[in-house]
Amino acid sequence: MPSNSDFIPLVTKLLTRTRENKVVWKGTYEADIFVCVLEGGFTFQVEKGASNFRKLEMTDSAGATIFRMRAVEPDPETDRDNDQQWEPLEELWERARRAALDIDKKVNEASKILDQI
Repeated sequence: MPSNSDFIPLVTKLLTRTRENKVVWKGTYEADIFVCVLEGGFTFQVEKGASNFRKLEMTDSAGATIFRMRAVEPDPETDRDNDQQWEPLEELWERARRAALDIDKKVNEASKILDQI
């Protein structure tokens, strides 16, 4: 069975395309879950959990889970695999959130309004 580290290259590629604004992230009914759907019906869902974990899940067009990756914020007790997965999952979640909620545009608009007051 593949380990989560086998999927790091795909996660890195997803993060790179997200940085380049080539992936469209959408919000869900859950405030801390964001999704993107690629051609071919592949879906990625990134989540920030209440206990400060990050989770990424990939499914295919039939809804079957291809992989699920989960990491908690590193501390002296977490293992190396967790720590290696945390950074890309944390950045991916934050970038997905900013894109889905159009945060940069909203902050810019609010700044312009404040400039006019």
